[in-house]
Amino acid sequence: MKRCPQCQQRLPRESFSPKASCCRACMQIRAKKRAAANLKLQVRQCARCHETKTSQDFPSGYSTYCRTCMNTYRRERYYTKHVAKTLLEYFQVRITTQSPIDCWEWQGWHDDAGYGKGSFKGREFRAHRLAYILFIGPLSPQQLVCHHCDNPPCVNPAHLFAGTYHDNIVDAIQKGRKPYNKRRRLSQEERQHIQQLYAERLSLRRIAKTLEIPYATIHYNIKGRSYVSAPPP
Repeated sequence: MKRCPQCQQRLPRESFSPKASCCRACMQIRAKKRAAANLKLQVRQCARCHETKTSQDFPSGYSTYCRTCMNTYRRERYYTKHVAKTLLEYFQVRITTQSPIDCWEWQGWHDDAGYGKGSFKGREFRAHRLAYILFIGPLSPQQLVCHHCDNPPCVNPAHLFAGTYHDNIVDAIQKGRKPYNKRRRLSQEERQHIQQLYAERLSLRRIAKTLEIPYATIHYNIKGRSYVSAPPP
């Protein structure tokens, strides 16, 4: 016989685990309380809808999708595997509207940047590239598909156009989504001041933040790889 320190009962030794001081019943009660506390405190983000939810909204502790998204994903997977026979059918079931003016929001999975992604018969693709190929024409590997509407989930072919990496950057600068990073010209006094701060063991990011100068300009001048003097007066 052995006494449990939790419930203060004398029980046979078969009621205890080999390395536990409490009986099995008390250990189960502890485990349930610990699990309930973890469920209340643990907050996770769904990888598909990006909503913050508690652990009770997920099928298991290892699932990255919430229950709603997991059910949707299973229906889409079943449709892709057993119902959809062409890419066009796969595409049409994942858009809610086909208005020529409005954005067609992709209802499938999205990446961190908000662009739609999908998989059909083992082949992964970007949703906006698939829309361009289906409704407009083929693309070369060097070409990008850009948005007129600047809405990443949109797959409306009327809002898409093909271009190069340079065209994408120019379009982003013209629309104000990417600042034009013109190289900063430093005077000789600024360069000496940067060298002095660096000699005082300040980090390059701290120097760039203090002087409000781009980090790349600080880096190249410290390493001596590039230096642009101030234009003559």
